[in-house]
Amino acid sequence: RCRRLSMNNLSKDNIIKMCNISHVFFGLDDNYEIELSNDSVTITYNPIDSEDSVKDYRMLISLNVDYGNGNICPVLAQIDTGAVDSGFVDSFFSRASLVNLGETIVRGVTGKMKSTKTECLVRFPNGHETVLKGSTMKDIGDVSILIGMDLLSTCKFSSEPYENGFRYKLTFL
Repeated sequence: RCRRLSMNNLSKDNIIKMCNISHVFFGLDDNYEIELSNDSVTITYNPIDSEDSVKDYRMLISLNVDYGNGNICPVLAQIDTGAVDSGFVDSFFSRASLVNLGETIVRGVTGKMKSTKTECLVRFPNGHETVLKGSTMKDIGDVSILIGMDLLSTCKFSSEPYENGFRYKLTFL
């Protein structure tokens, strides 16, 4: 279970008595409905249609990530069909203690930047597991992982409008 490490976990001699990875999970809200099968995940985003509501048109999905040593924690991922490769935000790379697999240069809409290649084991809501490879990138709010075409090309991906939002489906081959 992921919890924040607080100062209450230090004894008077300043020795840590308990250690957990600091992690805050922002999940999908009530506007999302998830349907699961053995080989697919279907997510329907149908926000309330009102003038006051702010609609989020990102394709979001909750994943469980292996932080090592049996620590499985939920993170929020964004599906990006315009991204060639998957990515991990810098804060997640540090927080999850992902392995540095070497330096690289990534190109994006903001130009070129130095990045670190890395990978981690991810589990989709239906239980499908895969090792997601990618590079670090700048933090983008509540999203920890960007799923690019490198992963999407290994499965069947479909997206369609649905009422006030949309529906998308990942079928793992």
